[in-house]
Amino acid sequence: MNLDRIESFPREEVLLAYLASVPAGLFSIVQIQRGIFLISKNLPDVFETPYDFNADSYGPRCSAIPGNLDILMDRKFVKLMVDPASYTNARDYLATPNGLKHAETVLSEMSPKHRDYFKRVAEWILQLSFIDLTRSMNQAYPEMVVR
Repeated sequence: MNLDRIESFPREEVLLAYLASVPAGLFSIVQIQRGIFLISKNLPDVFETPYDFNADSYGPRCSAIPGNLDILMDRKFVKLMVDPASYTNARDYLATPNGLKHAETVLSEMSPKHRDYFKRVAEWILQLSFIDLTRSMNQAYPEMVVR
């Protein structure tokens, strides 16, 4: 068995696996966009159908991701958390217990190396501020920024 072999999954499954990589992680849409972008750049074969990212003001953006999040919310795998106390009404996404359980199946079909990559990307992104994340991504992928 080749441990580096990647199974291909539907986009929603990859998105859920990313969110579930840090079980209690609250991800903003920007953190989701950037994490999935990095996964698509470095593990493109994990997607049955690749995401198409475009350059945007703050870095790579894919218009299909919000729709995929809606699908995951309809399946009760992801929950939208809105902070009404925030002046911006911050909206974050969280994998639910059912989502975490389902993601275990997806992640178990990946090699340990690829599961580790998902987790490292998610942990790295979650520990950065918006400004630091934007700066890091823009330096690494200047072609994905509209100036």
